Amino acid sequence: MISDTEIKKPHRNIILCQCTGLLAMQFMGNGIILNYLMKFGVKEDTTFLLLTFIPNIIGLLLTLPLAHLSDKVGLKKIGNRGNCLQVLGFVLLALAYFLPAYAVVIFSLAMVLYSLGGVLFASNWFALLDPLIEAETRGRFFARLRITWQCVGITATFIVSNLILFSDSKKMYLGILVFGSLMLLVRIIFYQRIPELTKPNRSLGNIKESWHKLRQNRAYMKFSMYCFVMTFLVSGLASFLFLFEKGSLAFSEGQIVLMGFCAQAGSLLGYWVGAMVVDKRGTALLFNLVNFSYLVLVSLFIFIKFLPLPVELCAALFTFVLGVVFCAKGIGSTSEALRLVDKGAKSFGIGFSATTAACGGTFGSLLTVQYLKFGGEWNWSVSSYAFGHYEIYLGFVFFGLIMVNIFFRFKEEQA
Repeated sequence: MISDTEIKKPHRNIILCQCTGLLAMQFMGNGIILNYLMKFGVKEDTTFLLLTFIPNIIGLLLTLPLAHLSDKVGLKKIGNRGNCLQVLGFVLLALAYFLPAYAVVIFSLAMVLYSLGGVLFASNWFALLDPLIEAETRGRFFARLRITWQCVGITATFIVSNLILFSDSKKMYLGILVFGSLMLLVRIIFYQRIPELTKPNRSLGNIKESWHKLRQNRAYMKFSMYCFVMTFLVSGLASFLFLFEKGSLAFSEGQIVLMGFCAQAGSLLGYWVGAMVVDKRGTALLFNLVNFSYLVLVSLFIFIKFLPLPVELCAALFTFVLGVVFCAKGIGSTSEALRLVDKGAKSFGIGFSATTAACGGTFGSLLTVQYLKFGGEWNWSVSSYAFGHYEIYLGFVFFGLIMVNIFFRFKEEQA
């Protein structure tokens, strides 16, 4: 094991690894890559396919097999290949600038390589970190990690957005992509400095045997089911609320952007709150608080137009608290997975809960899309209260959260 005096150096390299590598992911998620693709005449449906469907389907199909392989042959052996593929994918995005006639083909190949690299890297990331982080400070470390890289991401987004306002030419986007590629290369340097203390388990057997063993861990299976249900109900809640604020509350674009900043500010606090609760009181208390908080917040959004305060102020406050709750739960989920999974197959076990969460989010998103498509004319009145289809949708979520609060009451002795 690594000594206490040497533990700070790996921690520093872990944080720097994520701060440099996640900038590319930030550019994927904040609309920069989307704008770049559309400059080449890529259609909206194709853009949606490239940026959402390809990463999601690769993650769902390959996370568990790659996690099992990581446990068997070595964590960094798989992670290194993922780093290289992500660099190659991002470089290919830039290459389209020089070969615009083949843009769609290049973009498709780039997204497949980048997404595959991301799954290779993420399939064992937490298993790699587990022996480097003391159990009693696990929540605080992950809070510090996520707060740091999110601050870096927000700063980079602010700078890049202003650069695009100055010039939104393809050449400017090319420069941003080159910068993202360089940061992915720098990430490899810091990744190599993270010690791998978990030895390969070559006697692990096949993936079916790993699944059979994992299934016997009842506490972890309950936790994974909880991950599925919660992501099914709330993973798309923030995006839906933006639609609600625009369509039902008649917020301007500037007000909706302000709500996004409130959510980001709340997320920074949420990481720290989650860490404090996990390290001092445990994950059970955190999950029970999260479940109840979501229930209260959704009910407040349903009745937001009838509250005796300015609707803008209420929305800003509720969105801030929603950001706190969402990110506090993220800290708890990471800590709980590391706590419950058997040491011999950490990657596979953690990959399973991540996959169930991804499945829940995917199914929830599909149902939300169908609801918005076919339920747009729904409305309901009770006495003097009139509710549109947005409030009705939130009502479904509310009743789902009631079931969560009834059936998922966590106790600390469950492990």
